[in-house]
Amino acid sequence: MNNKLTYKTSDLSLAAFLRVKKLKLEGVIPSEDDPRRAFFVFNIDNIDIEKTIASFYHDAQVSALELLKELNNLKSMARNLISV
Repeated sequence: MNNKLTYKTSDLSLAAFLRVKKLKLEGVIPSEDDPRRAFFVFNIDNIDIEKTIASFYHDAQVSALELLKELNNLKSMARNLISV
């Protein structure tokens, strides 16, 4: 995560959406406050992250199967806390 613009979220659904939108997942890190929570860290170089997140909450259309696949992948990563 060196000198890259990154965005960190613990919202699993948003993280899955960002993966479907082809944002690069830099890693999964544990929360310092809650050992049961993981944060997903994305590279956001050349991305309007605010616009992307707004589309998630308002009018995004993505494949349900792709979203489900990413939800399952991210859940597994969070459980294992592996780096990508």
